[in-house]
Amino acid sequence: MSALFRYVLLLAVVVWIGGIVFFSFIASPSVFKLLPRELAGQVVGDIFPKYHLLGYVSCVLALGCLLGLHRLGTTRSLRTAAVIIALMGTVQLTMGAVIGPQVTAARDAAKAAPAGSEQERLQKKFRSLHAGSMIFNLVLLILGLVFIYHLAVRLLM
Repeated sequence: MSALFRYVLLLAVVVWIGGIVFFSFIASPSVFKLLPRELAGQVVGDIFPKYHLLGYVSCVLALGCLLGLHRLGTTRSLRTAAVIIALMGTVQLTMGAVIGPQVTAARDAAKAAPAGSEQERLQKKFRSLHAGSMIFNLVLLILGLVFIYHLAVRLLM
């Protein structure tokens, strides 16, 4: 059973981090390169709920496996791993449930506003929120890479 928990833990984290890397560095840049900006935004906007769902499911699986390993009495310390995964889940949830809707609302408000200073203010707000979202995504990726390092050094040896 320990091997199954370790396998699912590793699979969940690899899929989660792989999804972040693929979306951030391959899919999103390609979509914005090939499609008109507004259409590209719609495509990426359609992907985001699935992107966040992937993170939520991966987080629950990873935490469940860590709990299972703990209950099996593994001799390895799982506290650091659980803290990193919980932080990742918090960042993912914040991105999906808080920041994402704010970015969408700001984008839609800027598009709906008449040309002028109000539209410029709303576009600036959108760009600021979007930059924050990108920073959160980068933090999520870094935490994932730290977790994989921790996994390689501590849990799999």
